[in-house]
Amino acid sequence: MNHLRQYIRNILFENRQDLEMIVSQFRDELESEWDWEGDRGCFRGMCSTVSGELVERLKENGINAFRVNGQYLDPSEDYEPDMDAWDQDDIDQYYEDIEYGEIPAANHWWVEADGKIFDVTADQFHPGEEEDYRVVILPANHYSYRALNR
Repeated sequence: MNHLRQYIRNILFENRQDLEMIVSQFRDELESEWDWEGDRGCFRGMCSTVSGELVERLKENGINAFRVNGQYLDPSEDYEPDMDAWDQDDIDQYYEDIEYGEIPAANHWWVEADGKIFDVTADQFHPGEEEDYRVVILPANHYSYRALNR
């Protein structure tokens, strides 16, 4: 019986490694295609599209994954959202919140699979720190993410 348990643990460990490897490869491909080295902001506003593509890639590899819409709660102080479609009241409210030390949550999309959050566009919320946020892997329901639609 112990051999069977160890065999199952090994398979589960390999699947987790495969999952993380697929996500990292996906991000590497995106960077190459979108010239991330030349423009570190190239994924700004692309989270919906990119997360959908990541779900497709994971499903092609036999991994049950789904896209989640919600809020990213931990953008850096230097982050400023694209306000082109905002009305003036929303813009004023945003800057008022910043003035009082509150960094507003950002609308965002990410992928969940195997009880984890996989975010390959979190770098858009961390200007100057993009390298540290290329591939974010966290437990599902992490405090930095608030799901609004699963």
